[in-house]
Amino acid sequence: MTATILALATEVPKTSLAQEDFAEAATKHLKLSESEARLLERITKNGQISRRHTVVEDFYENGFKGAAFNFCESTPQTSLRNEIFKKEAPQLAISVCKKALHAWGGDRQSITHVISVSCTGMIAPGIEFLLIDALGLPRNVERLGINFMGCFGAFKGLAVAKALALENPRNRVLLVCTELCSLHLQTDTQIDTLISNTLFADGAAAVVVGSKAHSTEKPLFEICRQGSTALESTLDLMTWEAGDYGYSMRLSAHVPAQIEAHIAPFAARLIGDGQSFTSFTWAVHPGGKSIVDSVAKACELQPEQLRASWKVLKDYGNMSSPTFLFVLKEILNEKSNENIIGLGFGPGLSVEGILLKRVDN
Repeated sequence: MTATILALATEVPKTSLAQEDFAEAATKHLKLSESEARLLERITKNGQISRRHTVVEDFYENGFKGAAFNFCESTPQTSLRNEIFKKEAPQLAISVCKKALHAWGGDRQSITHVISVSCTGMIAPGIEFLLIDALGLPRNVERLGINFMGCFGAFKGLAVAKALALENPRNRVLLVCTELCSLHLQTDTQIDTLISNTLFADGAAAVVVGSKAHSTEKPLFEICRQGSTALESTLDLMTWEAGDYGYSMRLSAHVPAQIEAHIAPFAARLIGDGQSFTSFTWAVHPGGKSIVDSVAKACELQPEQLRASWKVLKDYGNMSSPTFLFVLKEILNEKSNENIIGLGFGPGLSVEGILLKRVDN
């Protein structure tokens, strides 16, 4: 018996900003000096991101003013940012879950478990609870919130969903990853902060996972194997901390080098003996240009093996936990190898991996 992804959907807020418009707006609202503005412009031009989405509808004109934020006057406190998360995140999660359930085509009363993944806001009851009434799920559905794990949150959500699917062939698990990273834009002008401000965006993705597919279900991927490793002496290279003025990301310039040094041996162990990197399509979490480049260099990959990761980075930026599922959705839209290797990275420094087998054909 194997666990399979039976449906996959993605969603982004309707408001988006081109990177050049973001640089212009950030320069204005954050009152950057001429040298800081030039640095920000270089970062946005070299980052391979064209556009990102946000729940803040009027950021370009008013700098979050219409959303109770006003960088022109003061830095918004975490409580203000979280109030927007409490309103907007459940709506985005509900929307993408409806799309996933429609694609699945099954009876919603057959959903046995709901898992919500997020690291950009806190709410209790959690999104996993709010989905019951919003989606018409059974009152006895089992619920789990996986919070504050960062960009590899989807990998942990899939691991739990796989275990639940294998526990009972009747189980159907709805997993949703919802992140509103744009709420945590920071106002200091350190280079790490400027880079983070140009990377992160908002989005959500949902999957339905189960085993022993019914005749009416159309499996997309088998979940074959997963793995994880915590890199030694890297605790301070990638951090995500709650502060008085939102959540602050620290992304060290040493992260790509650490990934490049460790990723090939990790991927080889995950794939197993006798397998070649060239026989896989690579679904790499596009945490940033330098991260994707480091994987490509270390594993000697061809551009077409990472096409989906580059496409998602270009069109959406880094949406944290749902981004990997966006990459999988992009792979479904193209011809690819049957074998997929997924890689994600997060605070720790942690490397997460998953092997999938494409079965939608």
